[in-house]
Amino acid sequence: NFLPPRYRATDSNGDPISGAKLYFYETGTTTPLATYSNAGLTNLNANPVVANGSGYFGAIYLQEATYTVKLTDASDVQLYSVDGVRSSVLSNDDLVTRLQQVATNPLDYGAIGDGAADESGEVQDAIDAATGVVDLLGKTFRCDSGLTLKSGLTLRNGTLNFSQCADAFALKILGTATSRGSLASNASVGASSVTLSSASGIATGDLILLSKSAVWSSGLGDSGELLRVTGVAGDVVSVAGRIRDTYNTADTAVVSEITAKSQIVLEKLTIVGSEASSADLILLDATYADGLFIRECDFSSFKVSAVKLSSCINVGISNTLFEQGAATAHFVDIRGASQDIFVGPGCQFVDGGGNGI
Repeated sequence: NFLPPRYRATDSNGDPISGAKLYFYETGTTTPLATYSNAGLTNLNANPVVANGSGYFGAIYLQEATYTVKLTDASDVQLYSVDGVRSSVLSNDDLVTRLQQVATNPLDYGAIGDGAADESGEVQDAIDAATGVVDLLGKTFRCDSGLTLKSGLTLRNGTLNFSQCADAFALKILGTATSRGSLASNASVGASSVTLSSASGIATGDLILLSKSAVWSSGLGDSGELLRVTGVAGDVVSVAGRIRDTYNTADTAVVSEITAKSQIVLEKLTIVGSEASSADLILLDATYADGLFIRECDFSSFKVSAVKLSSCINVGISNTLFEQGAATAHFVDIRGASQDIFVGPGCQFVDGGGNGI
């Protein structure tokens, strides 16, 4: 019967709202309804409950009733109001989503953020629970295991130290590919559609990967291009733009439907690895990402790559520092069918990373 403590009010940028207020009413009215600071419902909260300077609220326990909850800033400007909040449904209620909002952080899951002990589990818990932003609050989190990112996530404002990570990646973005067979006829440069052996399961807006066996260098993964589907008529699939290469049925050209991880933002992060890592550490390893934006970050001490992009589309990297890479490492490694990759402005590449981009 409680709203767990240490929920935090944040603005649209994920920054805390100092002195934010939560008002509680009988649902659908303006009649105040009591909340409590203890499970026994004996210590009455003020109404409104006021957040501290960092936007955090104290413990809020609800009685068996139905509430309207209103969040305002310190000047009583309303940010939103939610009706029909009951203690029995708080674990799934929209209020919980809005209060975590976009503002989950690892401290809510037991982390300290002093960089001393491995807190990869707590950071991953925050990522898994987030509905938008994970704010690292300017703290340092030691991560001895790699972290997996998800669609719609913004990870910001702090340091992730992977210098003792034994995994092959520090941050991982991984979509999926589902085989959709082969081409029914050759696809030529400049074409705006392809004919598949079967277009079953493919719809407008999907991504497909058109690839072939011939590659210009070994070890690059998918050789081909990612295409956005604009229409499907039978087994003929129309795509945005024009095909840039030739794909022949005789060259074992194949088609895969891509379910990409999308709209991921890394912002104001310092990501530290180790050039001497026992693992072939990649700081950010992205495969099948659609909409990845990196800005105002610092990638340092990487053994293989700072950023590796395999069959990714719509990637923007700006105002980011890449430094202290091993002599054979890549600052940004763009592989396979990746396209629409923008690096700059404001990026700096210094001290190592002999293979550049």
